[in-house]
Amino acid sequence: SAFWFGVRLISEAVASLPCIYYQRLPGGGKERAADEDLYELVHDTPNDEMTSMVYRETSQAHVVTWGNCYSEIERRGNGQPKALWPLTPNSVAVDRDKAGRIIYRTAGLGTSIPAPADRMLHVPGLGFDGLVGYSVVAKARQAIGLGLATERFGGTFFGNNARPAGILQHDLSPKPEVRAEMRESWTREHGGPNTNRVGVLWGGWKYNAIGTSPEDAQFLESRAFQREEIGLWLNIPPFKLGVSKAATYASVEQFAIDFVVHTIRPWL
Repeated sequence: SAFWFGVRLISEAVASLPCIYYQRLPGGGKERAADEDLYELVHDTPNDEMTSMVYRETSQAHVVTWGNCYSEIERRGNGQPKALWPLTPNSVAVDRDKAGRIIYRTAGLGTSIPAPADRMLHVPGLGFDGLVGYSVVAKARQAIGLGLATERFGGTFFGNNARPAGILQHDLSPKPEVRAEMRESWTREHGGPNTNRVGVLWGGWKYNAIGTSPEDAQFLESRAFQREEIGLWLNIPPFKLGVSKAATYASVEQFAIDFVVHTIRPWL
């Protein structure tokens, strides 16, 4: 959940900002080039099926998880871009032709279709050669896997209650059928939605509660640690992922600024 939230946090933050197409002025400065076709392409609708925010949110999620995002550039007859179509990163491979020029091979119907670099908008994340980004999921698989294991443990812990909530005790040794009848009666009266009902015992029976908290198994500590680990992989301040032990009223504003400067700005 922490990894999913982190990817969503970065993708939504980047996509929610306006993407404006500018032109530089001869005397310096810039102004919106609202009359240009590219303005509508990047600011409003990159294609006939997506808004600008949906397109950029999808692309950003691709590059945060896969390490790359690819968009095929659909061009008009005069060569001007007409639309941008995002491609799933696992269907694209970066290669070079015999002349050494970069080409992109896209998988389709069992074939590999080469596309020249001017037909592809490619944004790579951190990588080994500056051309293809590392897959963050692949690099962080151990941290993500430990987080998944912790969640599974939590589901089992609370689903099975880890241990009995209490023990019905008798000083003598009642017959098995008496013990079974008492257990069923107690479960029927105090199980499920009746958990907080006041119990009444007789005939020498005693109830001893067993207190086992997730803290004793360091469950909550492990959850918080995994959130911090995911924050490191995604470069997100811990408080943005719900780890608030280091956050104070005075530091939250600084953490928010840190998120903008060190997490969002590099992607922008």
